[in-house]
Amino acid sequence: MATPFMIRKRPFAVEPVTGLMLPDGIFDTCITRLLISVYLVNDSKHTVRGFWARIADTPDYTVLGLREHQVNRELASGAATLLQWEVTFAGAQPGKKTLQIEAGGMSVLESGKPLYWDGYCDARYFLSSTSYDSTSKTYLCKVPEGSLAITFDNSEQSLETTKPGDEGKLPPVQFPQRLTATVLPNGLSLPFEDPWWKVVGWLVALLAGIGALLEASKGHGSAQIGIGGHGHDNPADFEWCIPDPTAFGEGNYATPAGILSAIANGAMLVGLADDADPWERGRTAANLLTGEVPVRETVSVDLTYPPAMEAGTPFPVGAKWTYDAVLSTGRATSLTVNETRTNVHLATWEMQAPAEAAQFDPIIVRLRGQDAQGTFYKGDELYAYAIAVAPDGKNSFRIPLLDDGANRDAIASDGWYTGVILIEELMAQAKFDPLGEWKVHFVVQDVNGASPSMPPKEAATYIGGVPLLAPLIATRANGESCTVNKYIKIIIKKFL
Repeated sequence: MATPFMIRKRPFAVEPVTGLMLPDGIFDTCITRLLISVYLVNDSKHTVRGFWARIADTPDYTVLGLREHQVNRELASGAATLLQWEVTFAGAQPGKKTLQIEAGGMSVLESGKPLYWDGYCDARYFLSSTSYDSTSKTYLCKVPEGSLAITFDNSEQSLETTKPGDEGKLPPVQFPQRLTATVLPNGLSLPFEDPWWKVVGWLVALLAGIGALLEASKGHGSAQIGIGGHGHDNPADFEWCIPDPTAFGEGNYATPAGILSAIANGAMLVGLADDADPWERGRTAANLLTGEVPVRETVSVDLTYPPAMEAGTPFPVGAKWTYDAVLSTGRATSLTVNETRTNVHLATWEMQAPAEAAQFDPIIVRLRGQDAQGTFYKGDELYAYAIAVAPDGKNSFRIPLLDDGANRDAIASDGWYTGVILIEELMAQAKFDPLGEWKVHFVVQDVNGASPSMPPKEAATYIGGVPLLAPLIATRANGESCTVNKYIKIIIKKFL
């Protein structure tokens, strides 16, 4: 029998040091290590009792860690569970790629008899290639449908921070303020025939920020690009809050800056609009003739940020931009827009955890969120994890949150994303005293919900990787630490 699994949502890229999904889940060759992250959905009417899943090396990537997952838990009909593989895309060419997963396991029929199966399921993912030219201070991102070159003429920033133990500096977090982005398109197609060109710009901006963090992170290797392309006009640009490197444990010092960078660059996405970006609006205003296509399209952007930006809330971002294009007929066209857009990637949250727990009891933490229409997110719609910080403030652990009906998650696809803290297992990873107050923070990003059958311009309005809940709030705090967002406190005792 063929595998009962299907992949509804496009596989997405996660950067393993910060744990953050890259913009719209797009993979890029400039980050040397990425996690292929994919939700497998039980598309059969039978419960899966256990299974294995593996991927092999391809001409595009090499698997760096575990190739095969052994999943010893039940997966009900319709349930989705997340698997990840660490890979490197070094030397790969950009394009729409195919991820093939081999899986085998056992399901249970209505009669109670076992049904053994194995087979393959596959899905498309997107791979771009970004590089940085230090002479021109230009980033260049290549996709099959063309290229986008971007310079950051001015960026508002936070101050640089010192790694715990005074072991060097972490770079400032950049809030892109003035930028120039030029697309050299191959016709009228959207990147990967799916996202807007602004999503490629958003990807580059976050890659620059994350790349700088990785280069500064001791023992984590390096990215192939850095932050050098960002500039600032004067010291007043250093007015954003400082991401405290010890906020989520001293060993997790890159994550606060990574999260602040995700908020900052997500705001750039907000200002350039989801329904149609400047390139699409410029093309529409040009009233292209039959057979006429853009040859070179430049968008100059000036962004205005609010005093504070909290993921998942409707904060405004002002955007003044000009689209200038040269068309295949030799005609030139231009469009200038000055507007304020509001974040539409919204969520309100409910968190649950025990106030107290015994040292060696499983500690269940749960989270659920509603969108702007009051509908609960569920199943494969979110990528979420908790950061559990031990009482010593030095050790912290990333806890996956899943709505798959397994591993203490009561019901699949009911909107409750559940994680389990097993202190005995965590103490095998690090030596620390578990007794006292634990702090549990949450990170949530949406997963792109476009289906492969959608027309490109409809699919482009579905954007994934946007922070819906973050443990920090970005504020213009003039050198003060960033505000810590809502979190849960759990008191761990030896006995209850």
